[in-house]
Amino acid sequence: RKRLEAERTLLQEDLERRVAERTAALALANAELIGQGRSLRIFKNVIEQNPVAILITDQDMGITYSNPAFTALSGYSAGEALGREPGYFSAHAGGTLSGQRRTVAEGRTWSGELACRRKDGGEYWVEALVAPMTGTGGVTTGYLCFHRDITAIKQAQAEARQRADELIQSDKMAALGTLVAGVGHEINNPANFISLNAPMLRDFWSAAEPALDAAAAQDPELRLCNLPWARVRVLVPRLFTGIEEGIDRIRRIVGDLRDFARPDTSGSQRVDLNRVVKAGTAITSHAIGKATAAFTCRLDPDLPAVAGSFQKLEQVVVNLVLNACQALPDPARAVDVSTAYDPVLHRVVLTVEDQGVGIPADHLAHLGEPFFTTKRDRGGTGLGLSVTRRIVEDHGGEIHFQSHAGRGTRVTVLLPAVAPAKP
Repeated sequence: RKRLEAERTLLQEDLERRVAERTAALALANAELIGQGRSLRIFKNVIEQNPVAILITDQDMGITYSNPAFTALSGYSAGEALGREPGYFSAHAGGTLSGQRRTVAEGRTWSGELACRRKDGGEYWVEALVAPMTGTGGVTTGYLCFHRDITAIKQAQAEARQRADELIQSDKMAALGTLVAGVGHEINNPANFISLNAPMLRDFWSAAEPALDAAAAQDPELRLCNLPWARVRVLVPRLFTGIEEGIDRIRRIVGDLRDFARPDTSGSQRVDLNRVVKAGTAITSHAIGKATAAFTCRLDPDLPAVAGSFQKLEQVVVNLVLNACQALPDPARAVDVSTAYDPVLHRVVLTVEDQGVGIPADHLAHLGEPFFTTKRDRGGTGLGLSVTRRIVEDHGGEIHFQSHAGRGTRVTVLLPAVAPAKP
């Protein structure tokens, strides 16, 4: 009995020791679980409150998780994103995405910039990073994607490029002003010489005409420069008139070019849009003559004035007329420029309409955006309409485009009218 009691005591002590050890192990495991739960909560908060969009995919690149930042960025809820590939939201061509897939399939991390589409159709840019996630034995179990929004950076870069291009254009215009001033001086010298000599030649002709009439009376077959006298008598005065009109035209064109290239320091003033249109079409008359044989210009004689800059509005007319001319496939197609007054809107309306090739419907919404052009293969930069839109908006106006492929384009500019001065 004593021996059994002693064995029972030893067994009881051993059991108590084991229970104590097990209790300590359970307490340690419980502490670890509590720590892991706290870590998981922290990890969850880090992911869900992270301003960077985070996507987790399976081995087939199907999305299994997206954080709230991705929903805010793309407009797609977590349920709508579930199962889709990250490439579904990209606006890039397939080549970029296939290169991304090839990189991550080789176990490497891919990074780059991607243009993406929001649920509402808007575009945004992200700096993307895609990395494989590995499990036991180094087997890839899925992919982790990070999308950092860089839309504002891209817009700032585009605006900086636009500013740089506008500075280049301004520098070109300044150089053009200097050249025009020099060329105008060089042109005016011979023009003055011609304009001074033409009246003298006309006087000489008037003095010689009676003698030639007398000679023709004696010799009805009298010819000058192999032309009958009767025809020469009518033709020469017309030639003098043509010379004088040509000199006047040269002076007007040189004056218009000087005004167009001169820096604008006048500020806002009352502007007659009809005068602006006349000056703009005079500058572009050569381009108009080459592009079309059917140019019309209809100006409302009762047009009220607008407030703004004559030169900037002239640039609007020049840009729109040149665009219309460049859109014509052959000279038989027409270009029409007109002004009118809309008393309901109290707006002065400038319309430039062409019978050109037209603009595809999906391009209309982008007209006037910096660097967007349908004429890049012909040297277009996409700045002409962007500058035009900015000038119109700076004048408190609006610009609208209507076009049908193959049938032409109509551009309408609405500018606030200035109330006529009270008598």
